[in-house]
Amino acid sequence: MPRSRHRGIKPKRKRNLIEKDEAPKKSHNRIRIRKHKFLTLKKEKDFITLVKMGRVLNAIAFGIQCMEDHQSKSTPDDIRQYHRAFFITGGYLYEGLQLVGSIQSKYVLEPTFAYLNKLLGDEFKKERVILKEMRHSVSFHLDSDDKTTGETLVALDLPHYDFSSGVSRQLRHFYFDFGDTIDYNYLIDKLKKNRSEEEVREELVFTVKNMMTEFSRAGIGFFAGLLERLKFHESVDRVSEV
Repeated sequence: MPRSRHRGIKPKRKRNLIEKDEAPKKSHNRIRIRKHKFLTLKKEKDFITLVKMGRVLNAIAFGIQCMEDHQSKSTPDDIRQYHRAFFITGGYLYEGLQLVGSIQSKYVLEPTFAYLNKLLGDEFKKERVILKEMRHSVSFHLDSDDKTTGETLVALDLPHYDFSSGVSRQLRHFYFDFGDTIDYNYLIDKLKKNRSEEEVREELVFTVKNMMTEFSRAGIGFFAGLLERLKFHESVDRVSEV
């Protein structure tokens, strides 16, 4: 994307300490809630929170996987998928933090909530500001209120303007490069505060990637804690599926 001028029972296999990626297994284990147990679980406040947290973790896992799958950015498809996952996940992270805030008073004394609670503190204040701007401006919005496009176009001054690219005429291979140029430059304008464009861009990327890690670790820990509180193992079966 252009950069702005003006901003700034066989023998045992020897196990490696670090395992290489393995091919996907043909079968997987699924945890299934017993129907009679569900009638009780669905009324539990902790279970409702568990479901909400699981949704957030799904959303963040989507972003991590999509960005990882397309991180080579070797084709227009890769670039489009990577950047769109980046923006969307920034929005999901902010929504996740909003959820954490909504349950804070109920779980603040729970040890497994401690790290999620930390994400609401001063240490992560700057990250929350960045994610909020992403969520409210570019993650899920297409500028029906004319908030970002016109304003960014007026200020845009680039050495060149990549408009679109693709490897075929099919929509799934179409990438509108200029759309991401507008989104990135809008965020840079809003967050720069006399800093160079490169510095703000690096901050955006670091913030989203770092918060993916921080929220995932904290969220999974809290999720596991809720399972313990609910004695969830007494309500489920493991089902092997092909």
